[in-house]
Order: sequence, then C-alpha cells, then structure tokens
Amino acid sequence: MKGYQEWLIDDAGNKRTNVSIEVRVANSTPGAGAKATIFSNAAGAAKANPFTNLADGSYSFFANDGRYDVVLNPGTVDQKIIAAVEVVDGLDLSQRAVRVPSGEAVVAVPPLAERTGDEDTVWAFDKDTGAAKALPVGSFPPGPQGPPGTNNTVATLEDLAALDTDLVSAIAAGATFIWKAGDYSALVDGVDYVASDDLPATTGAWVRIGQEDLRKLGEFSGSTIPDNQTPKQAMQALETAVETKATAAVVGVTATASNLGTFTSALIDDNQTVKAAIESIATNLASSDSGKGGSLVTLRRGLSVQREFDDLTYNGTYLMSSAIRDAVRAGTHSTAINEAIEDAFAAAAALNYTAVRLPEGIYPQAAGETILQIPAGMTLAGDPNRKSVIKMLGAITAGSTAPSFGAQQGQNIWMRAGSALVDIAIDGGGVGGGVVASVENNILCRNVHTFNGYGAQSFHLVGVEGFELVDISGHLNLFGTQIWVCQDGRIINPKFDQMVAGVFLAGSERVTCSNPYTTNMEDVGLDIEGGIDCKIEGGYSSACKNGELAIFRDGTREIGSGITKNNSITGVKVRRTATFVDRDGDTVATDTTLGAVYFASWDEGAIGVKVHNNDITVEAGAGYTWYLAGNQSYSVDAEFSNNKVRFEGTGALFNVPAKVPGFRHTGNEYLITAAVATSANFKNISGGAFDGNVFRCEVAPSDELIYFFTDAAMASPCSVNGNKFFGAGQFAARFDAFNAGDGVFICANNQWSDKPVVNGGITVSANGNPKWRNEVLLLSDEDTTNTTSTFDFGSLPFLSTPSFGTPYIRVDHAIHIGGAQRNQYDYYYTAGDLISANGSGSGSGKTSNPAFYITFSGDTATVTKTVAANQSVLTLTLNSMNY
Repeated sequence: MKGYQEWLIDDAGNKRTNVSIEVRVANSTPGAGAKATIFSNAAGAAKANPFTNLADGSYSFFANDGRYDVVLNPGTVDQKIIAAVEVVDGLDLSQRAVRVPSGEAVVAVPPLAERTGDEDTVWAFDKDTGAAKALPVGSFPPGPQGPPGTNNTVATLEDLAALDTDLVSAIAAGATFIWKAGDYSALVDGVDYVASDDLPATTGAWVRIGQEDLRKLGEFSGSTIPDNQTPKQAMQALETAVETKATAAVVGVTATASNLGTFTSALIDDNQTVKAAIESIATNLASSDSGKGGSLVTLRRGLSVQREFDDLTYNGTYLMSSAIRDAVRAGTHSTAINEAIEDAFAAAAALNYTAVRLPEGIYPQAAGETILQIPAGMTLAGDPNRKSVIKMLGAITAGSTAPSFGAQQGQNIWMRAGSALVDIAIDGGGVGGGVVASVENNILCRNVHTFNGYGAQSFHLVGVEGFELVDISGHLNLFGTQIWVCQDGRIINPKFDQMVAGVFLAGSERVTCSNPYTTNMEDVGLDIEGGIDCKIEGGYSSACKNGELAIFRDGTREIGSGITKNNSITGVKVRRTATFVDRDGDTVATDTTLGAVYFASWDEGAIGVKVHNNDITVEAGAGYTWYLAGNQSYSVDAEFSNNKVRFEGTGALFNVPAKVPGFRHTGNEYLITAAVATSANFKNISGGAFDGNVFRCEVAPSDELIYFFTDAAMASPCSVNGNKFFGAGQFAARFDAFNAGDGVFICANNQWSDKPVVNGGITVSANGNPKWRNEVLLLSDEDTTNTTSTFDFGSLPFLSTPSFGTPYIRVDHAIHIGGAQRNQYDYYYTAGDLISANGSGSGSGKTSNPAFYITFSGDTATVTKTVAANQSVLTLTLNSMNY
C-alpha cells in the first residue's frame, strides 16, 4: 500500500479548492475503469470515493500497489483526468522480490525475517495479471557464450609461449596480446613480441597490444632512416647519423671563428661565428610566425611579417640595425633617422625585399628633417606591440616633392602608392606627427598609433583610391582621420580621444568606417560631409562638444557630380554628456545649442541621407538629441529614423530652427526621464514626415513636447501620422500654421494622450487648422462635484472652421468610472453653432440613455450624468471635410 498526494494550482499560480476528486482503476480509456478502493491512511482506514480536496488545494489517498486514473470534477463540463498514476510501495516490493522456498504459495509470502529453508526458488510478477509466481532457479536458460579462444589468462610470458596459437587473444602477466601471422623473427624480444613454443617466429608471434600499430613506420623519403623500422630502430638510426654529421661539420673550426660565409637558408645569419650562427637560428625561428592565418613569409635578416596584409605581397624584410638607431639618438651617426630609414629601403630594394622593419625603440626625427617617405610598394613595419616609436623633436619640412593639394599639414610620414605602415607608434612631440597620402592608391595602415601631435591630423588622405586603415588610434592630435575626396576605402576599429574631431569623411565615395570609438572631441566625433555611398557602422561616440554624430554637406565637389547620395550613420551607441575633456586636459561644457546628432543642409537633389538604428542617450544639460540646421528652399531625401533615444534633460528634445523641406522623422522611440519645460521645434518641413514615433514620459512635461510650426508658405503638407504619446498629459503637441494657413499639417491615426485630458493632448492656434483623418482625441471634463458639466467646444481650436470645410466629428460619450453607459453623436461643427446630425438631448445616439446624455447649445455641450464623482469622457473622432 502506498500514499499519493498532489496540489491543484491554476496557470496563474492560484490554489484550486472545493474540487471533487474520484479515483478509478487505470483503463486504456482514461476514467472508464472501475471505481477504486482507497484509504485515508496506511493502516487501511476507509476513505470516501469521490472526495473533495482541502482548502490549501491539496488532496491525498492511500491505495494498493497499481495504476489509477484521478478524475477531477467527474461528470461535469470541467472534468479533467490525470491518467495512469503509479501508486507503488517500493519498500514492500523490495521485501517481497526475493527467493522463496520451493513449492511455497506466492500469495502468502512470509516476511523476510521468517523465511528459512530451501532457497532454490525465486518469484516474480506475471506481466499480464500482476499475480506473483514461483520460478525455480534451474528453469533459467544458459546465458550467452563469448567467442571461443578469448580472454585466456596466464601468469607469465613463458606460459603465453606455450598457449595454442589458434586462440584469438590472451592475457599474460597483466598485459593483453594478440596472435599475429607474419615474419616476426627480427622483432621477437620476449617482452612485446613473444614467440610460440610450437611455431617458428617466421610464421607469427604473440604481439602486445599497442605495439602492432607501431611495428613498422613505413618508408622515408631520405636515406638517413631505413624504411619499415620500429620507432626505437628509427630513432637510433637518426641519432647515429646526426652525431656523425655534426662531428664532420665542425672539424677544423673553433668556437670563436668568424666569417663563416653566406648561407642559402634565411634562418642563419651570414658572416657569423659558429656560436652566433647557432644563436641566430634560435632567434629567427622564434620570430617567425606561422599561426597568423596567412602564409608564413620567411625573411632575410631573421624577420617575418607578423600579419597577412590583404592584397600586398612581401618578398622579404630588411632589418634596420639597432646600432644605427642608437647612433642617431647619440648624435654620432652620419645621417639623420629619416635618411637612415630611406637607406634601409634602398638596401631592401637591392635584395629584392619589399619591407623594412624597425626594431623596438625610439627613432628621433630632428627639427628641419625632410618628411619620411615610404616608397611605392614598400612596407615600414615595427614591433608588433607598437614599441617602435618615431618621435618628432621639432617641425619637419615637406621637401621639394611634398604631397600635392597642400595635404601635408604637420604629418611626418608620407605614404606612396601601394605602401604600408604596420605596427608603428608616432609621437608628434607637440608639434605635429601623423600619416599623409595624396593622389595615391592602395594605401594600408595597420596597428598604427599617433599621439601628442596636437596640430596635425593623425591620418590625412587626399585623393586616395583604395585604402585600408585597421586598428589605428590617436590621442591629442587634430583629427583622427581626415579622408578628403577619396574613393573605395575601409576604416576598421579606429579609436580616437581628446582631439578636435574623430572620424571625418569629406566629399568621398564608397568609404566605410566600421566599429569606431571616439570620445572627448572639441568638435564632432563621427562626421560624414558630402560624398556618395559613405557609411559609418556600429561603434561608440561620446562627450563631443558639437555633436557625437554629424552628417551634412561641406561644399566639396571633386567626386562625381558633387551631389550628396546614400550616406548613412547606423548602429552607433551614443552618449552625449554635459562636459568633455579637451586637449589641454580642461573640463569644458558641451554646446547646449546643438545635440548628439548634428544635421545641416544638403545639396539640391541629395538622396539617401540617413541617421538610423542608433542608440542615443543625452544627459541633463547636454543640449538636444538632434539638431537640424540649414535654410534651403529645395527638398532633400534625408531622415532621422528608427533610433532609440533616452533624454534626461528638461530642455527641448530637438530643434529645427530654419527649414529643410522633405526631412523625415520616423519610427523613433523616445524615453523622457525628466519634466521637459521647452517645446521641440519641427518647423517648416514642407513635404516632410513626422510618422510612427513613440514618446514615453516618465514625468509629464510642463509645455508642449512637440511644436509643429510654420512661418512661411509650405509648398506641400507635412505628414503627422501614427505617433503615440504616453504620460505627456495635455502637453503632447501644439500646432501653429502661422502664415502658412490651413491644412499644412495632415494629422492621422495619432494617439496624443494615453488617458482622457482637458484638451485631448493638443493645442491648435487660430492661424490655421490641420486636416484630420481618423484622428481620435480623449477629452475629460475633470468635474467630480456636479451631475452636470459643460464642454466649451469653442475653446477647442481644433474644431474651428477651416477654409477647406467644416470638420465631421463623431462624439463618443462615456462615464470615466464604470463606463457601461454610452451615447454616441454624429455632427458637423460650424463656429458658434453645433449642428447635431441626430438632434439634441439624448438623440438617437448609439445605446442612448436618457439619464446620461449631452445637449448642445451654441458652442457648448452640456453633459448630464448620474453620479457627480464620475468624470465625463468624450472620445472625439475627427475627419475633415473636403479631404
């Protein structure tokens, strides 16, 4: 016998009580079995069946071992069945499932302590009836037999030799052997290979497991190691050969002998002593790199290129002498460092090498030196940890072959076509420093860091076609990257801080910047100015004075038509702070007249300008979320879309102080954490859109959140469609057509408030009325002291008579609390007179209630309600006529 207990809990986690429960014997059709005998305890006290569960939701019963169906609420529409519940007393079963005396009746098996006598019988349960039955031990069939000749065990290897060789395997002296046919006469050692006492070793042997696969190593390509040897034999042959050849190699050469001549292998330095030559092997092997994912290039002078450089090929690298570096620093070398490096390029070219590597250390550029050139097709590489530092000691000169377009602006390294700069640090010494390339192609910079340049751009490219800047960085320079009128380039993982600007793309075509990081900029962080198909994707930008993101036209016209097309900034995480740290280390306030995103005007015909899918946070006192400058008469295809914005300030969310026709603000989601006290201007956006945005206010604003405004004629209306406001109360938006007149805004399907408010959440000036399409407003009289209250429709300017016709309005009148009673009215509105399509009084409104209705008189609608404390709510659905 076994007890069973369970609790009844619904999907919401609530206890279910007063449930009728019936226990039945399990059946193939659940619940169709006979009603079971159940007990209330293990002593067998009877229990009613069915019964009701307890107040805590639980139910329980005891029953004999078996399977049962538990039926909840039997015979009702709520009947549920828990099928085939097993109730088995495991302890009782373990006491009974033992061998019993022969011939003993299984229906009366005595307790274990009383069983004595014959133990040659076991018993079990019949699988069909469940009844116990005796099974004599001898009735079991014999178990399966293993294959003949296996698992033969002997004590010694001598006993193994005496075994019959027809056996498959044997265990001898604790090890497993197998019999293998073949000629093993050369291998028999009495340990791993044991010969049979009955057969010669030429026909087979007992082979220890683990030795057979290594018995013969197969054939070798050389002549030093004989073919088909055991591992020991092969190693012995190699050892003998090495000792013989090593002895011959050093005959007649002392350890201090010099000038061993040249070697064909790049692993051994030329003209060294024996000891130095051996040491060079170790050094060169250690510095080679076969695990970087690209092809290993073994290089002369003990170097290898540490990275795979995309489309560039390296035939070898020349190592500039560290002695020359130290002599230049000591002032004892005949040339300056730039000339010494250029000499190294010449030496590399003479050897048909395409790279020069600078060992770890500081390479000083003296004031007045000519800019260092990396020749076409060559690479200047340094220590992989950027410990090879080129340091400016003063301003350098551009020389007679300076970069064109006046591009050299304090940089100290000039890259020519097809050149690369890798694993180098540039210390500007407070006077300049950086990389410049002008009207070249195929430029590569990787793992290059610039710092202390102050007045120079870190990476200044002008008119370059085809470039890649990877893992570059800068600190305390002018700009991070200034990419001016370039084409087909990639900037990957740049990182810049405390500069004037971070990433700057101007008038370029097909340039992409991926995963940038910029912070503490005196101007902007990530900037696209003009150009075609330029993109900034992902990354982070924060603490920039004039905007973390910027996108506009700069006047550059060298690329194509000069018309801005398809430029975008996407996926960037932005945090605009109230202060930033400038290059002097001072904490300075950010410009609160600007915002996290800085838009400006674009060319006429510009298309595809986007700032979208970014994550933007603006701290208190840091200005706007975005700022749209410009004052242009032509329309552009530009948008701020699908961004997630968190605004922690009390000023305006954004600002459009002039006009940019065609601009779109769509699909953005704002979280506003403080009480906004200033309206955000959306001004003169002829033909634009303010659609599908969501505004969530944690604190209600004290002024209209959005100000839709015009002060000039609008060539075409602006769409205001599908926006939703939560928590803005009566201050969601204000419309003022000013000089533009009626219909310059088309409002449709907006939710201006998430609960009834005095004016439905919007204010409309007398200067012009928007056109309404399926626009729903929730109005409340907020009167909880009288059974009658009034709505002065004349004070609701959105109901004024516009030039395009009277609005058609449906009024849904409901009680705010309870809401069961409702009247509905359809009418047209003309200033000074409400014309009800259904008459006055309770009218023929939907589900009209004569005790709860509106009467109309002039501009006033008087509400009669049954309970004074219940606020009256009007839901107005507006549709403008002639629309």
